Amino acid sequence: MGPPRPLVRRARSFVHAGGILAFQEYDLSFSGPKFDDMPLWSMCSHAITALFERAGLPVRAGALLYTWFLEAGLPIPECRLEYLIDGGERSLYYEWLTETMRSLLPKMEALGVLEKGALDIDQLQEQLRDEAVRSNCPFMVGPMGAAFVRTPLDSRA
Repeated sequence: MGPPRPLVRRARSFVHAGGILAFQEYDLSFSGPKFDDMPLWSMCSHAITALFERAGLPVRAGALLYTWFLEAGLPIPECRLEYLIDGGERSLYYEWLTETMRSLLPKMEALGVLEKGALDIDQLQEQLRDEAVRSNCPFMVGPMGAAFVRTPLDSRA
C-alpha cells in the first residue's frame, strides 16, 4: 500500500511531542447487513467500493489505520470501527450519498464501474429518501475507522 504510510509519517512531523495524532477513514471492505428493499442504496455502496478497488485505493483503510500508525513509528493507537446509521425523512445521509456519487460519477463511468446514465444524479437524493422511508430500513454507511494516539514525549521514539 503506497501513499497512506508516508502520509501518517508526514502528519506525525506536525504534531508536538505529547500531542494527539488522529485519523479517520471508511472501511469499504464490508458494509454490514443488506436490505433487499434498498437496491439503489446497495448499488451506490457497491459502486463506491468498486471504484476504490479499480483505482487501486485502499478499500480497507479504516481497519488499516492501526498498522499504518505502527509503521510510522507511533505507539499502539486506540482504534474504533463504527457504523453510522440514520433514516427517516430528515436524514442528511441522502444528500451526503448523492453529493458523494455526483463527485465520483465521472470516474466511475470512466473506469466502467457504472454505465453512463445508470443513475439520474439530479433525482438520486429523493429516490434514496423514498427508498429508505418506504422500506422502513435504516440508512447505513460503511464502518468508519478511527485511530488516535498521543505522540511520544521522547522525539526519538
